[in-house]
Amino acid sequence: MNAKDLAAGLREAVVEENLSTYHQLFRQTTAAEATDRYWKDVLALYAQLNEKQRDTLFEIIRQVMVDTTSNLLAILDGVSRLRNQKESLSLLCGDNRLDGDLQSQFLELEERE
Repeated sequence: MNAKDLAAGLREAVVEENLSTYHQLFRQTTAAEATDRYWKDVLALYAQLNEKQRDTLFEIIRQVMVDTTSNLLAILDGVSRLRNQKESLSLLCGDNRLDGDLQSQFLELEERE
């Protein structure tokens, strides 16, 4: 696996698959069926939205997923550091070093969308 493969795999698993799961949960679950208080509240809110507002909600959810993944990759790449982080991080797959350009690879794939 190389950095581009990892970025593409993360985009598919974290953004695309999770967004699909959220679409399914929101469209197939009612607030009455939910057991978690958070889900009851968010499903009740979703039920009040028109189709354009629902689309906007999913755009926001997608952007949060993209931003979060991008921020994590920036930490792995060494572009950003965690509070109190003294050592640099590195990510290996076998003998291949993957860090250094992960965030850019991920965002490039996302921009093509």
